[in-house]
Amino acid sequence: MPFEDEGIVDVERKRKNVEYVLDDPTLFPPEYLNWQKRFIEGSGITLPASSIFGITRANDLLALPPGLMIIYASGTVPRGALVCNGQSVDRVRYDRLFNLIGISFGSADATHFNVPNLAGPLAGTFYVITTG
Repeated sequence: MPFEDEGIVDVERKRKNVEYVLDDPTLFPPEYLNWQKRFIEGSGITLPASSIFGITRANDLLALPPGLMIIYASGTVPRGALVCNGQSVDRVRYDRLFNLIGISFGSADATHFNVPNLAGPLAGTFYVITTG
């Protein structure tokens, strides 16, 4: 797991890092942010503000559809997500995600597929992909 030995998490510092990343047009061009907004609005997903800021009660992303890639700034991977580190995962266990992305990012064998391999844009952050 990322950041297991980090100890106490400086939540305020990580929140500011995430805000910086989202406000930086060189990291997230306005076209992408507009597309993301349209995608979420058109999906019928409703999220309380607490979910957007990563303070859900159960640290759970199972309610989201598969394939959303999210920058995460926590020492633990939420339920319903996998770290985007190129890992190979079972096609049956993560069938909803597999049906969406297939072997776009490679596969180890006929029963597995790889998730994307992306580094977080800032120290203390990493990407996760929702499994549905």
